Amino acid sequence: MPRLKLFVIVSVLIFSACNKDENVFPKKELENKEITEQQQQQNRIINSFIWNSMRKYYLWTDLVPALDSSKYETIEKKEELFESYSDYSIFFESLIYKRDVVDKWSWIEDDYHDLENYLKGKSTSYGFEFKLLRYYKNDLIAVVLYVHKGSPADIAGMERGDLFRNVNNQNLNVSNYKNLLFSGKQLKFSILAGSYSKPYDTGVDITIAAAEIQENPIFIDSVYVVEGKKIGYFMYNGFYSNYDIELNKIFSNFKNEDIQDLIIDLRYNSGGSSKSLINLASMIYSTDTNKVIHKLQYNDKFQSYLESYYGENVTIDNLKKYLYDKDGNITEEINTLNLNKVYIITSEMTASASESLINCLKPYIEVVTVGTQTSGKYTASFTVKDYDTAGNLNTSHSWALQPIVAKVKNCNNETDFVDGFPPTLAIKEDLSNMLKLGSSDELLLKSTLELISGIFPIAIKSDKETLMLKNFTDSKSINPSRNVMLLNEIYPSSH
Repeated sequence: MPRLKLFVIVSVLIFSACNKDENVFPKKELENKEITEQQQQQNRIINSFIWNSMRKYYLWTDLVPALDSSKYETIEKKEELFESYSDYSIFFESLIYKRDVVDKWSWIEDDYHDLENYLKGKSTSYGFEFKLLRYYKNDLIAVVLYVHKGSPADIAGMERGDLFRNVNNQNLNVSNYKNLLFSGKQLKFSILAGSYSKPYDTGVDITIAAAEIQENPIFIDSVYVVEGKKIGYFMYNGFYSNYDIELNKIFSNFKNEDIQDLIIDLRYNSGGSSKSLINLASMIYSTDTNKVIHKLQYNDKFQSYLESYYGENVTIDNLKKYLYDKDGNITEEINTLNLNKVYIITSEMTASASESLINCLKPYIEVVTVGTQTSGKYTASFTVKDYDTAGNLNTSHSWALQPIVAKVKNCNNETDFVDGFPPTLAIKEDLSNMLKLGSSDELLLKSTLELISGIFPIAIKSDKETLMLKNFTDSKSINPSRNVMLLNEIYPSSH
């Protein structure tokens, strides 16, 4: 398949004169305020970039009235409107289709350098992932899911299963949790013990200063021998293409160990690179490059443009035989297990590229899932920066978009899994007894190992206390850059 070299470019568009819809955008934010000519020009540049990009690439562009050129009397009137908005995030939100119902995932970033780092697993962080539960009315309690190795939290002694509801001497609630937990400052976490219904202070405080960390998504890999069977296992927490070579080495080890079954733990994996998804699918199933692993469905106009310019197969990706670097050069051959069945551990945090892996493998092999229902993110995005028609980046600003641009389909054109995937075997993680990840006694791993060994059904002790508490959110869902299926950085491409 030819490589698609498509720079994300904002072009000048010509509009016909017609009636204007006065309710297309929010009320002008700068009414009765004077703004400088320089500010007007900057507003026009950035808002034009936002509008033109969304009009061209956004999956639901035809359903957003504000992206309809017929809503503007003249180009001048439209640009006057652009000049009046200096809050670019508000302007961007006015172009989103049904934010709370349909498009929950598009976002805008004021510094594309931060965005690029986020999408590669690099961020300023305390170094642990957590889940927030409603404790009492609007009060929240947090449980630590896992700690990044070598991170500030790891060095400070934070552990999986730790509870806290007080941060810097303030109790967490639905109004303050973002400002407290994502302040980027030094925080003091007061650790609790006891039950979720009646926690008590231990007197132990853990103080952590945020620092830049690079997450290695391959958290654990191991081989277990159960009832004479060799079972490979790895916990994979993000599809980051800069770790694909390391992932390939793990599969080489699985091949050398001659494993008979494979468990992939995606319970905390909220997505990442489509390139890594394709590589991982090839490692699991096959390197037969004639087989389609997924298809992308863009908006009608953009899909038509891509197919007419690059060919009708440009939005189709096949399995791979080799790993490639960012310039399209072969780095090494993919180690494939040629499996006809795979076991995947899931949760409500399993999203985007993780769900697409399940969806795209299903036509070819049996996919057995253990855990809880997945998130329901069936879409993909790419990063849009402000390039001109010659491919030159506009350096007068650093704003970038991460809009939803495509639905992801498997080879049978199945998509729109808005409710996620229900588990084959339903088991909720026991937050009151969180054993070490990778331990053969840890509930979800133990249950999967037993299922492979033929022990079914599995008797599971109900986690009554945590079932009484309502899930509120988690550390990955709060940050949109960690809940994404990324189409190869700045422009979509395939090898």
